[in-house]
Amino acid sequence: MKPSCHFLVSFTWLLLLSTPLAAQGIDNQTTISWIGSGSVAGYYVTKSGNKSIDLTGDSLEIMFWQDREKSGFFDGLQLLQLELSGTGIDGSGISHEPKLEVLSLQYHLGWNGNLFNFMHLQFFVSYGIGQTRFSVALQQGQTWSKNFEEQQAYSDMTSYGTNLILELTDRLWLGYSTVHVQDSQLVDYGYTQSEFSPTDYQSILIVYKWQASSNSNQRIPEVTATNR
Repeated sequence: MKPSCHFLVSFTWLLLLSTPLAAQGIDNQTTISWIGSGSVAGYYVTKSGNKSIDLTGDSLEIMFWQDREKSGFFDGLQLLQLELSGTGIDGSGISHEPKLEVLSLQYHLGWNGNLFNFMHLQFFVSYGIGQTRFSVALQQGQTWSKNFEEQQAYSDMTSYGTNLILELTDRLWLGYSTVHVQDSQLVDYGYTQSEFSPTDYQSILIVYKWQASSNSNQRIPEVTATNR
Protein backbone atom coordinates (compact mmCIF):
# COMPACT_ATOMS: atom_id res chain seq x y z
CA MET A 1 0.00 0.00 0.00
CA LYS A 2 1.38 3.40 -0.97
CA PRO A 3 1.53 6.15 1.68
CA SER A 4 -0.99 8.97 1.22
CA CYS A 5 1.80 11.54 0.74
CA HIS A 6 3.21 9.49 -2.15
CA PHE A 7 -0.24 9.42 -3.71
CA LEU A 8 -0.65 13.20 -3.49
CA VAL A 9 2.77 13.84 -5.03
CA SER A 10 2.07 11.37 -7.84
CA PHE A 11 -1.35 12.90 -8.47
CA THR A 12 0.12 16.42 -8.73
CA TRP A 13 2.79 15.19 -11.12
CA LEU A 14 0.18 13.48 -13.28
CA LEU A 15 -1.95 16.61 -13.52
CA LEU A 16 1.05 18.66 -14.64
CA LEU A 17 1.89 16.13 -17.33
CA SER A 18 -1.70 15.88 -18.55
CA THR A 19 -1.88 19.43 -19.91
CA PRO A 20 -3.14 18.96 -23.49
CA LEU A 21 -0.69 19.72 -26.25
CA ALA A 22 -3.29 22.05 -27.78
CA ALA A 23 -2.64 24.49 -24.96
CA GLN A 24 0.98 24.77 -26.12
CA GLY A 25 0.02 26.14 -29.53
CA ILE A 26 1.19 23.26 -31.73
CA ASP A 27 0.09 23.40 -35.38
CA ASN A 28 -1.22 20.48 -37.45
CA GLN A 29 -2.48 18.62 -34.41
CA THR A 30 -5.18 15.94 -34.47
CA THR A 31 -7.26 15.12 -31.39
CA ILE A 32 -9.23 11.92 -30.89
CA SER A 33 -11.24 10.41 -28.02
CA TRP A 34 -12.61 6.92 -27.51
CA ILE A 35 -14.47 4.48 -25.33
CA GLY A 36 -13.42 0.84 -25.21
CA SER A 37 -14.32 -2.40 -23.49
CA GLY A 38 -12.96 -5.91 -23.48
CA SER A 39 -11.36 -8.58 -21.28
CA VAL A 40 -8.63 -8.55 -18.64
CA ALA A 41 -6.49 -11.29 -17.11
CA GLY A 42 -4.40 -11.53 -13.96
CA TYR A 43 -3.52 -13.80 -11.06
CA TYR A 44 -3.86 -14.19 -7.30
CA VAL A 45 -1.24 -15.91 -5.14
CA THR A 46 -1.55 -16.96 -1.50
CA LYS A 47 1.75 -17.51 0.28
CA SER A 48 0.45 -20.17 2.68
CA GLY A 49 -0.74 -22.54 -0.04
CA ASN A 50 1.91 -21.49 -2.59
CA LYS A 51 -0.70 -21.67 -5.35
CA SER A 52 -1.47 -19.25 -8.19
CA ILE A 53 -5.11 -18.73 -9.16
CA ASP A 54 -5.99 -17.21 -12.54
CA LEU A 55 -8.21 -14.13 -12.55
CA THR A 56 -10.34 -12.97 -15.49
CA GLY A 57 -12.85 -10.17 -15.98
CA ASP A 58 -13.85 -7.05 -17.89
CA SER A 59 -12.04 -3.86 -18.84
CA LEU A 60 -13.48 -0.41 -19.55
CA GLU A 61 -11.43 2.53 -20.80
CA ILE A 62 -12.35 6.12 -21.61
CA MET A 63 -9.75 8.16 -23.49
CA PHE A 64 -10.63 11.78 -22.70
CA TRP A 65 -8.20 13.05 -25.32
CA GLN A 66 -5.25 11.91 -27.37
CA ASP A 67 -3.37 14.78 -29.08
CA ARG A 68 -1.16 13.76 -31.98
CA GLU A 69 1.44 15.98 -33.63
CA LYS A 70 2.27 15.92 -37.33
CA SER A 71 5.49 14.05 -36.44
CA GLY A 72 3.40 11.16 -35.05
CA PHE A 73 4.18 11.63 -31.35
CA PHE A 74 1.15 11.86 -29.06
CA ASP A 75 0.06 12.12 -25.45
CA GLY A 76 -3.29 11.42 -23.83
CA LEU A 77 -5.30 11.09 -20.64
CA GLN A 78 -7.38 7.99 -19.94
CA LEU A 79 -9.65 6.59 -17.23
CA LEU A 80 -9.24 2.81 -16.86
CA GLN A 81 -11.37 0.34 -14.90
CA LEU A 82 -10.47 -3.34 -14.46
CA GLU A 83 -12.66 -5.89 -12.66
CA LEU A 84 -11.30 -9.41 -12.06
CA SER A 85 -12.36 -12.50 -10.15
CA GLY A 86 -11.58 -16.21 -9.98
CA THR A 87 -11.71 -19.36 -7.90
CA GLY A 88 -9.20 -22.07 -7.07
CA ILE A 89 -7.84 -24.40 -4.38
CA ASP A 90 -4.44 -23.78 -2.80
CA GLY A 91 -1.85 -26.35 -1.70
CA SER A 92 -3.53 -26.66 1.72
CA GLY A 93 -6.88 -27.65 0.25
CA ILE A 94 -8.54 -24.30 0.95
CA SER A 95 -10.81 -22.84 -1.72
CA HIS A 96 -10.22 -19.14 -2.54
CA GLU A 97 -12.60 -16.79 -4.35
CA PRO A 98 -10.69 -13.51 -4.82
CA LYS A 99 -12.06 -10.32 -6.40
CA LEU A 100 -10.08 -7.30 -7.60
CA GLU A 101 -11.15 -3.90 -8.97
CA VAL A 102 -8.78 -1.20 -10.24
CA LEU A 103 -9.77 2.37 -11.12
CA SER A 104 -6.85 4.39 -12.48
CA LEU A 105 -6.20 7.70 -14.23
CA GLN A 106 -3.55 7.01 -16.89
CA TYR A 107 -1.26 9.41 -18.75
CA HIS A 108 -0.06 8.12 -22.15
CA LEU A 109 2.99 8.89 -24.28
CA GLY A 110 3.53 7.23 -27.65
CA TRP A 111 4.09 7.31 -31.38
CA ASN A 112 1.59 6.89 -34.22
CA GLY A 113 2.45 5.40 -37.62
CA ASN A 114 0.12 5.77 -40.62
CA LEU A 115 -0.42 2.73 -42.85
CA PHE A 116 -2.18 2.79 -46.25
CA ASN A 117 -3.66 6.25 -45.48
CA PHE A 118 -6.51 4.77 -43.40
CA MET A 119 -4.80 2.72 -40.67
CA HIS A 120 -2.97 3.87 -37.53
CA LEU A 121 -0.52 1.67 -35.61
CA GLN A 122 0.33 3.16 -32.22
CA PHE A 123 2.92 2.18 -29.61
CA PHE A 124 2.70 3.72 -26.14
CA VAL A 125 3.69 3.61 -22.49
CA SER A 126 1.53 4.91 -19.66
CA TYR A 127 1.67 5.70 -15.97
CA GLY A 128 -1.34 6.05 -13.72
CA ILE A 129 -2.52 6.41 -10.15
CA GLY A 130 -5.80 5.35 -8.65
CA GLN A 131 -7.62 3.11 -6.23
CA THR A 132 -7.53 -0.68 -5.86
CA ARG A 133 -10.19 -2.71 -4.06
CA PHE A 134 -9.90 -6.40 -3.22
CA SER A 135 -11.63 -9.11 -1.22
CA VAL A 136 -11.46 -12.89 -0.83
CA ALA A 137 -13.74 -15.66 0.45
CA LEU A 138 -12.25 -18.88 1.84
CA GLN A 139 -13.83 -22.29 2.30
CA GLN A 140 -12.58 -25.73 3.36
CA GLY A 141 -14.99 -28.60 2.99
CA GLN A 142 -18.50 -28.04 4.31
CA THR A 143 -17.60 -27.04 7.87
CA TRP A 144 -15.31 -23.98 7.64
CA SER A 145 -15.59 -20.74 5.70
CA LYS A 146 -14.50 -17.13 6.09
CA ASN A 147 -15.20 -13.92 4.15
CA PHE A 148 -12.65 -11.13 4.50
CA GLU A 149 -14.07 -7.63 4.29
CA GLU A 150 -13.25 -5.59 1.21
CA GLN A 151 -10.07 -3.54 1.52
CA GLN A 152 -8.82 -0.66 -0.58
CA ALA A 153 -5.52 1.06 -1.24
CA TYR A 154 -4.07 3.81 -3.40
CA SER A 155 -1.65 2.46 -5.97
CA ASP A 156 0.22 3.36 -9.12
CA MET A 157 0.40 1.40 -12.38
CA THR A 158 2.71 1.31 -15.38
CA SER A 159 1.80 -0.31 -18.68
CA TYR A 160 2.77 -0.51 -22.33
CA GLY A 161 0.76 -1.52 -25.36
CA THR A 162 -0.32 -1.23 -28.98
CA ASN A 163 -3.37 0.31 -30.64
CA LEU A 164 -4.57 -0.50 -34.15
CA ILE A 165 -7.09 2.08 -35.39
CA LEU A 166 -8.98 2.05 -38.72
CA GLU A 167 -10.55 5.17 -40.25
CA LEU A 168 -14.10 4.16 -41.16
CA THR A 169 -15.40 7.68 -41.85
CA ASP A 170 -14.05 11.22 -41.50
CA ARG A 171 -14.92 11.32 -37.79
CA LEU A 172 -15.89 7.81 -36.60
CA TRP A 173 -13.10 5.20 -36.38
CA LEU A 174 -12.77 1.66 -34.98
CA GLY A 175 -9.81 0.29 -33.04
CA TYR A 176 -8.29 -2.58 -31.09
CA SER A 177 -5.96 -2.23 -28.10
CA THR A 178 -3.73 -4.77 -26.35
CA VAL A 179 -1.94 -3.69 -23.16
CA HIS A 180 0.49 -5.32 -20.70
CA VAL A 181 0.18 -4.15 -17.09
CA GLN A 182 2.82 -4.06 -14.36
CA ASP A 183 1.02 -3.74 -11.03
CA SER A 184 0.62 -5.81 -7.86
CA GLN A 185 -0.86 -5.48 -4.40
CA LEU A 186 0.28 -7.40 -1.32
CA VAL A 187 -2.47 -7.97 1.23
CA ASP A 188 -2.02 -9.29 4.77
CA TYR A 189 -5.09 -11.22 5.91
CA GLY A 190 -3.60 -12.18 9.28
CA TYR A 191 -3.05 -15.85 8.60
CA THR A 192 -1.17 -15.28 5.32
CA GLN A 193 -0.08 -12.73 2.75
CA SER A 194 -1.71 -12.69 -0.66
CA GLU A 195 -0.84 -10.93 -3.90
CA PHE A 196 -3.25 -9.55 -6.52
CA SER A 197 -1.87 -8.70 -9.98
CA PRO A 198 -3.58 -7.72 -13.25
CA THR A 199 -1.30 -8.65 -16.17
CA ASP A 200 -2.90 -7.65 -19.48
CA TYR A 201 -6.12 -6.52 -21.13
CA GLN A 202 -7.59 -6.13 -24.63
CA SER A 203 -10.28 -3.69 -25.75
CA ILE A 204 -12.41 -2.90 -28.80
CA LEU A 205 -12.37 0.89 -29.31
CA ILE A 206 -14.98 3.23 -30.76
CA VAL A 207 -12.99 6.34 -31.71
CA TYR A 208 -14.16 9.87 -32.47
CA LYS A 209 -11.92 12.34 -34.29
CA TRP A 210 -12.23 15.98 -33.33
CA GLN A 211 -11.55 18.82 -35.73
CA ALA A 212 -7.81 19.16 -36.34
CA SER A 213 -6.44 22.31 -34.76
CA SER A 214 -4.49 25.03 -36.59
CA ASN A 215 -3.00 28.27 -35.35
CA SER A 216 -2.93 30.04 -38.69
CA ASN A 217 -4.08 33.62 -38.43
CA GLN A 218 -7.24 34.55 -40.27
CA ARG A 219 -7.68 37.98 -41.75
CA ILE A 220 -10.71 39.95 -40.65
CA PRO A 221 -12.15 42.03 -43.49
CA GLU A 222 -11.95 45.75 -42.83
CA VAL A 223 -15.09 47.87 -42.94
CA THR A 224 -14.59 51.48 -44.00
CA ALA A 225 -17.20 54.14 -43.40
CA THR A 226 -17.40 56.97 -45.93
CA ASN A 227 -18.82 60.34 -44.95
CA ARG A 228 -21.18 61.78 -47.50
